[in-house]
Amino acid sequence: METKDNVHEGHRARMMDKVINYPDSLYEHEKLEALLFFALPRINTNPLAHRLIKTFGSLDRVLCASVGELKTVEGVGDRVAGLIKLVGEIIKGKEENKNSPLDLSTPDKCVRYVLQLFDGNDGKEQFYLLLLDNNSKLVNKVAFSDSNADKVKADIPEISNALHIHRPRFAIMVHNHPSGIAFPSEADDFATMKINLICAISGTDLRDHIIYGKENVYSYRLEQRIEGIKERADVNKVLNSI
Repeated sequence: METKDNVHEGHRARMMDKVINYPDSLYEHEKLEALLFFALPRINTNPLAHRLIKTFGSLDRVLCASVGELKTVEGVGDRVAGLIKLVGEIIKGKEENKNSPLDLSTPDKCVRYVLQLFDGNDGKEQFYLLLLDNNSKLVNKVAFSDSNADKVKADIPEISNALHIHRPRFAIMVHNHPSGIAFPSEADDFATMKINLICAISGTDLRDHIIYGKENVYSYRLEQRIEGIKERADVNKVLNSI
């Protein structure tokens, strides 16, 4: 006797086969239905996919909706809203990079971008690594949650992995000081030296470390400190001293 679970599993298997082998044949509601499998593994997601598209008008509008808007739809909780929001942000970032690569060739341009990046920040400490190509265009912005200069050691494997995946020519460290004062600490200097070593080993040039505070923004490059930091953490000197 075929159970309800077996019916769902069979339908999901057929749908995923279609996603993998015939993606161009998928209707909007089917794309959303398949996406929702990952948030609701034991529920028939077809009705919810239809409700979402009916509410917002199209799949694109579903992916652009806020978490609050999504949760007004029956059957949407934190897990579903979070997944849809994440996919929407990934698509948004990809389109922004593809359509108009951000030029971060000068310190002033970098500082202006950092001001936009932290606009509306709620005071939570954040750490980013901006990855640039040969033309100083932004390739990717890698965010490390719950990170700060004192805890950067915990993110070293993630930083190495990001550099390995994206192969940037240049990198810029960015983090904020919730205290509001963007003057670098000894821990900031030490973190800069560590990440410079990681970048150098990966063939990436660490161009700057920018600290954001509500009262000011500090750039190691503008303050002519980045070269001194890099000199103290020269990978060739370290390797030659071993």
